[in-house]
Amino acid sequence: MFERASRSVVSIVNGAGRLIGDLVTIEVEREGTPRTVTLILQSID
Repeated sequence: MFERASRSVVSIVNGAGRLIGDLVTIEVEREGTPRTVTLILQSID
């Protein structure tokens, strides 16, 4: 489940580079328990 969420976030970043540097909050479900994960996106160049 988390891998799928990670790919979604990567797609969002690739689709809109302006999100880099912003906070992105996603909800993932692990073993039936919803959890909120906050990511700080950074450029890698």
